[in-house]
Amino acid sequence: MLLVVSSTKQGEEQQVSTLTVWDFMDGHKDIFCKSMIPIGVIESCWNPYTQMNADEFVTISDRCYHFWRITKDLQLQYQEGELPSKQTEGFRDKSDMFTTLCFVKPDHLHHSVYLMLGLASGYVWVVDSKVNQFLFNVKVLDNAAGGVNRIFSSHARIVIEAKNSPIIHCWD
Repeated sequence: MLLVVSSTKQGEEQQVSTLTVWDFMDGHKDIFCKSMIPIGVIESCWNPYTQMNADEFVTISDRCYHFWRITKDLQLQYQEGELPSKQTEGFRDKSDMFTTLCFVKPDHLHHSVYLMLGLASGYVWVVDSKVNQFLFNVKVLDNAAGGVNRIFSSHARIVIEAKNSPIIHCWD
């Protein structure tokens, strides 16, 4: 399956995103399901670690994120992601926003699939994607770095690329 996200502006400020899932089975190409939402989507990512071949993905917008799944009757269902309950753990100011996302490959010690969300303030949020629960945040980049540009994850390593710095940050 292929997930295609397109955004268009309607008026001066209203942005609409269209999420389309295409299926390419047996040489045919068909739209599996489609949904339009009244927010601009910055990035999307399939969850490669779901059990029982569930078709799930996540989208991020400026200040919200959504978990999506395809139902048996080929409808898109979504659930808004949990934001931190404490103001000190949330967005740093009105200009702070999500910039990227990445799933962490689970290992035999963990019973969940973790989602990392990068922010323009240099913070990374960690969310338990199985139960949609915000776990914690950590400041990984200073302000001069321009925020988190991309996050990569493997079984043993997390790599974070800053927007305005050639330095790559890595944790084992």
